[in-house]
Amino acid sequence: MCPWGSYGSFVNGTSTCLNCSSSCSSCYIDNTVCPSCTSGFLLLNTDCQSLSSCPASYYVNSTYNKCTSCHYPCASCLYSSTYCTSCLKGSLFNNACVNQCPQTFYSDYSNSQNTTCTSCPSPCSNCLSSTECISCVNGYYLYQTTCLTSCPASYYP
Repeated sequence: MCPWGSYGSFVNGTSTCLNCSSSCSSCYIDNTVCPSCTSGFLLLNTDCQSLSSCPASYYVNSTYNKCTSCHYPCASCLYSSTYCTSCLKGSLFNNACVNQCPQTFYSDYSNSQNTTCTSCPSPCSNCLSSTECISCVNGYYLYQTTCLTSCPASYYP
């Protein structure tokens, strides 16, 4: 058994302990296959890299000093694999990717890279977009896709 920071190698019938790469705090198979890294390096899969941040679809897991992949359907995440900041599928709502926005919210496609659930504008109580109401708060009347304080001529509540 080799000490911490080294790995066992069997060459020409002889077992030898060899040092891990300086970025690895431990290693196996060879000197660069690392399950953990030294300070200043982040583990990405089995490779210790000198990174200040993780690549897309990973977040810095500071507990283990490694890049951990985001949970599907998160396209990007922070703090944990399920704290989404953008989605591969669905809309972003309270840092989660949802298939459908809850009532009083609509899927806002104005940012082509990240669909978000946005609150319906007042006086809409439910809407399809920022300009299309499907129901109104008390005291307003729905006319086509707009909430009005009174009905237009020849219409009644």
